[in-house]
Amino acid sequence: MKFNLRSLAAFGLIFLTACGTFTVEVVSQRTSTPAPVNHSDLATAPSPSPEQCFMFQPETSLPDNPDDPKSYVGHHYNELAMPEGLTFTGGGLLNDTTLWELVSRPAFDMEFLTQLICRKPDGSPYNVVVDAVIIPREREGYARADACSPVPSGGPVIVFGKYDASQPETTLLDVQGWKMFDLDFGQQIDLQAMRFQPLPLDGVECVHMSGMGGS
Repeated sequence: MKFNLRSLAAFGLIFLTACGTFTVEVVSQRTSTPAPVNHSDLATAPSPSPEQCFMFQPETSLPDNPDDPKSYVGHHYNELAMPEGLTFTGGGLLNDTTLWELVSRPAFDMEFLTQLICRKPDGSPYNVVVDAVIIPREREGYARADACSPVPSGGPVIVFGKYDASQPETTLLDVQGWKMFDLDFGQQIDLQAMRFQPLPLDGVECVHMSGMGGS
């Protein structure tokens, strides 16, 4: 199983970059802080109509504690017009209503798990953050894995560790890259619970893909 900006094709995912795979309406009005997300309500509540969705406005300010990833849960953001101090760097679809998003703060990076609430008449989405986690930042010789095995079924994985680009490349799950070592961060997206959960790394092998942005 692999899950990374450089290997989305393996999951049939799409990029949500500045070029955009859809148009997101830019709204400057600040909204009040929403109540915490009730995941069972999200699963059973009827979707608002496009006309109703048009009235919903994404937030333009950070939560009260922006360095706590859980403080973003329940909030709504426009990926192309994030609040100052929060940068959207990429993401993709996990299924018809669930997305992952990479975002950056000045001192650290995060990954959001978001759920589509509705679409406006022009097709642009209105999403809610349902979980968030701080993830490491890549640096020379340390990166996010592009393929890992074995891992539990149930959702994409996020693994970070070291690699040595001077070593011969290898292949894992049809991904060619450098074998990783000293894996020190592991999370998996539980698509049933709509949560990030720790991923045990004992016995897990990973590669960091060469080419297509691998370094």
